[in-house]
Amino acid sequence: MALNIQSIIHEQGQLLALGALIKINRKKLNITQSALSKGICATSYLSKIENGEIHANEDVILLLLEALGIQYSSIKDFGESDIEKLNRYKEYVYAYDLRSAFDLFGDLIKKKEKYIYSPFIVEFYLIEYHYYLYNESSNDELPYIQDLMTSIEQLLSKDQQAFFYFLKSISSKSLEEQKYFIDKAITHEPHGRFYKELSKILIASGMYNDTIEALKMSLHLCLEEGNFRGLAYANLSLGEIYVIIGDYEKAEGYYDRNIRLITSSRTTDEYACSFIYYSYVNKANIAYMKSDSESLFKYCNLAKNYDKASDGKIHGVTHYLIECEYHLSKDKKKAADLLWYVKEKISTSITADHVIELGMTSLIEHRLENRDYLSDKTYLVKLREFKKGIIENGKYHYLSYIDKKLVEYYLFNKKYKDAYLISSGKK
Repeated sequence: MALNIQSIIHEQGQLLALGALIKINRKKLNITQSALSKGICATSYLSKIENGEIHANEDVILLLLEALGIQYSSIKDFGESDIEKLNRYKEYVYAYDLRSAFDLFGDLIKKKEKYIYSPFIVEFYLIEYHYYLYNESSNDELPYIQDLMTSIEQLLSKDQQAFFYFLKSISSKSLEEQKYFIDKAITHEPHGRFYKELSKILIASGMYNDTIEALKMSLHLCLEEGNFRGLAYANLSLGEIYVIIGDYEKAEGYYDRNIRLITSSRTTDEYACSFIYYSYVNKANIAYMKSDSESLFKYCNLAKNYDKASDGKIHGVTHYLIECEYHLSKDKKKAADLLWYVKEKISTSITADHVIELGMTSLIEHRLENRDYLSDKTYLVKLREFKKGIIENGKYHYLSYIDKKLVEYYLFNKKYKDAYLISSGKK
């Protein structure tokens, strides 16, 4: 097709996109600026084009595109739905709807060759970056795309930079790096999702008061954005952080708020509705910590009823495991029968507390099979492994459960110093 260079330059202010298009494709072909610009323009002129610093001469652009073998597609070559899909993908991500995002990616990838030779090249690669970040095992392109995006960082628009730094935070290994990039994302374009991501980093760093503030900001922004899943997530997380600091009354208040929010909305959103289940289970766990058997069974039964009412979409078993804990000291046969049922069901469990389900199952099974488990060092190893799993998976609100078991073990074995360090949060 004949190129309209003015449309390339001016459509949606695509000066930066044009620079990114040339720079990315030059790098993909492993061509230096000097080699590409030879016979066309000065190397410094090409550098300014790639950095989005100048409105380049039309003839120069034509020659550069021709040298790179680019069959350019302008915005006019895309339907409204093609453009809308790019925006919708990020909206799904911010709304915690990865399933819909990944389904949409299936449509986007079919037109990859068209997107990457158009003003939408950056948007497409950012989306691809996100997709492969969560599907890394099936694709070896992630490192390449990461390097590509880093090389054109200065060419990203404000909202693109926010999304890019959000992805950089997720892919970073250290908490320090994660916080650095999510703070940059928030600076460019705050989202409720970004503050939720920040809260996970803060809680892992033991900064509980800052975590609460981040979650309250997430709650506020999700309300403004109309992000229903984000609201449910923030409420649940606030309850969980208050469990960690031992304020069970405030924790239950946020769980109750979540139950009211989701129930009154009459939503059929499976993801949002699952937070009702989590709220009941977490309230049952608080009852266990407080040795309140009446409330324990009340909330376990509510979780059980909700699980049944969800037509098998939740498949949680944590409430059964909490009941097992209660029966262990009262009726071992009943506990054993319940555990057998749990082991049958746990393979289909899809709740976010899966790490808890597996850990608790292993501990309860060990105690049922070993009468003298409190004097058994293998039991201590299991306790420590479970605690490590809780921390690594960010399920910090269950630390009080495992610490209770550790204190019990240390007291039985007269290791009073260890028991004190655990109970005082120093170990």
